[in-house]
Amino acid sequence: MELTQKQNDAIESESPRKVLNWGRRSGKTVELAHEALGTALTVDNANITYYAQTLGDARDIAWDIFLEVFGGAVVKKVQSPTLEITVKNLKGGTSKVSLRGWESVVTGDKGRGTENDLLLLDEVAFCRGFLMYYDKVLEPTLLTSKGRVVFSSTPNGFNDFHILAGKAQQDGDW
Repeated sequence: MELTQKQNDAIESESPRKVLNWGRRSGKTVELAHEALGTALTVDNANITYYAQTLGDARDIAWDIFLEVFGGAVVKKVQSPTLEITVKNLKGGTSKVSLRGWESVVTGDKGRGTENDLLLLDEVAFCRGFLMYYDKVLEPTLLTSKGRVVFSSTPNGFNDFHILAGKAQQDGDW
């Protein structure tokens, strides 16, 4: 997959917190897959979690894109009951990429107690109670690993994603 300049710029940014405030069909999920690949290849035994609005969305929107971007690095893929891809990394080990639905965070606090090297959050503007659940459940999963996060969405009015986009414009670490 050939990347656009906007996608390349986002991937090359070394900011630990990124916000992709891009329109529809602009390549957000492809960029997220490349973020995942970079971490999966370079961080030994990395844990990477991608969240779409629902598990069905993760399967329908991101699964094939991630597999295509990961190519020959994939050593194992599991589609049921979860979506998980194991990738051989450049350190001689493997990394795990899990694709999940936001509803698992909202209804079951899924993710609590885990550790992530990278969180990828897609279509944030459409995720119910995003900032509350992100702060309470997901952000702590980055603490011990000093992990990174990429928030991605099509804009959708004045909501939690709008707040994140504003923060990214004003904070030099974002």
